[in-house]
Amino acid sequence: MPHNVSGLVDVDDHTNHSYKGVTGYTTVNGYDMATGVGTVDATRFVRALARTSRHH
Repeated sequence: MPHNVSGLVDVDDHTNHSYKGVTGYTTVNGYDMATGVGTVDATRFVRALARTSRHH
């Protein structure tokens, strides 16, 4: 299911999330080590779960 429909919001600002000199991971399109699958848009996510549960 596409992220915009599933309620998962991809974080892809292409920044390197570092802290106090420790280099982090760069955010990219899709899954990345900095943010995983992104953040949740709860309204869309709950609707997607409801749609999925009706199909199983």
